[in-house]
Amino acid sequence: MNQLSILSTEQLPAGERMAQWAQCISLYAGQTSAVVRQNEESSVEPYSPRGFRGRLEFGDLGDLHICRMMASPHRYRRKFRAAQAHEGTNWTLVLQEGGVSHFEQGGNTLMLVPNQFALIDVNQSLEVTSSKGCEQIIIPLAGQRFSLGGSGRLYHLQTEVGLPRMLRSMLHDALAQYSSLSYRASRSVGDALLGVLESAIEQSCSGEEEEKTKPSLIAMIQGCIEENLHDPSLNAEVIARNLNWSSRSLHRHFQNCFGCTFSDYVWQRRLSRCAEQMLDVSQFNRSITEIAFSVGFSSSSHFSRSFKEAFGMTPRAYRKSLIR
Repeated sequence: MNQLSILSTEQLPAGERMAQWAQCISLYAGQTSAVVRQNEESSVEPYSPRGFRGRLEFGDLGDLHICRMMASPHRYRRKFRAAQAHEGTNWTLVLQEGGVSHFEQGGNTLMLVPNQFALIDVNQSLEVTSSKGCEQIIIPLAGQRFSLGGSGRLYHLQTEVGLPRMLRSMLHDALAQYSSLSYRASRSVGDALLGVLESAIEQSCSGEEEEKTKPSLIAMIQGCIEENLHDPSLNAEVIARNLNWSSRSLHRHFQNCFGCTFSDYVWQRRLSRCAEQMLDVSQFNRSITEIAFSVGFSSSSHFSRSFKEAFGMTPRAYRKSLIR
């Protein structure tokens, strides 16, 4: 029978804990090749004054590697010493189980909330901020080929309906039952997971899944929020009224679909939109306060505090770091 391997920060030397943890993410979560690891520079910046705590649980299901990562508040940075050292794409799938994580790659940003997938290219530099900690299931897809366009892009997959939802359930069950699987059974489960995974990614990113189903509940809620994000008085009652729902129904749907409260989601979306606009060269002529107010913040001091809590630096320092 199989047993998941477990690695925690408590097992690492105190003086080298952060550096070794960053290496462990590449080795045990990402299954990064030795050639790539020799050329990468990765770091973990803890956000908690009590230090950083992390735990990896990982194993193989035939050809499929699976890893669950749990970590306290932190920022993870990864870049390469030599530009253009790794051509092509090398995808990794991330399922957010807990917390909210902000991904930045190739001038793109993505906010991942519980029960959502992100598809990232690990051949490109990456920054991930989890200001309140996170729990993720990570699936390296080295050697898999998908029709997803160029490298350095971030892809967002919903898990509300269809194959992505099936995949989420299968991943949970695979981890829960890992120790009871024989070698032969684990290979069969891995093959089944890989087949569903490939189809889910292809359908979600091509829009095929959306065409086969009615408008997604998540898409309806997200679309309504995005349309009203600029309004400082935006609240759950406004969205419920626009969707012809009761506030109670909206809160129930929201918790089921997003795994967080309405106010937390809006707060994170506003911060992400600000970060996106700071990355946009066409917005460089706008002041930080103007950008913040355009997405619904009504206090520049409150925005600055919130942004620093989420991204680990002030909005001014963040924008300055992007302008070369």
